[in-house]
Amino acid sequence: ALNSAPTARDWLNKNKNDPRVKIVSDICPKSIAVRTSGTSGHVMIIENVIYNEDGSPETVYFTECNMDINGTYNAGTDCVVEKMSYADFIRTRLKCTDESQPKECYIVAA
Repeated sequence: ALNSAPTARDWLNKNKNDPRVKIVSDICPKSIAVRTSGTSGHVMIIENVIYNEDGSPETVYFTECNMDINGTYNAGTDCVVEKMSYADFIRTRLKCTDESQPKECYIVAA
């Protein structure tokens, strides 16, 4: 198993040198999307990606689990597979721009 950490930012730092972890340039099925911006960052599991006819990602299926300040998860919203267009996923979940992607947004295939 990979190392656990209290925040997404810490998780990436603890695991990026593990030989089982590969940081890739674009989203792919069965990977981990990591945003390191903000106070804690954010981690999402990429369950599947649907590609359009030209091979570009079109739809992303992902899971995210967020504890509230009391350390609890919310049934029905946390740890539930969500579906979103690729463009909306990049904009609203990873919150990446072309300029920030190399510094703050990572896709990890383990």
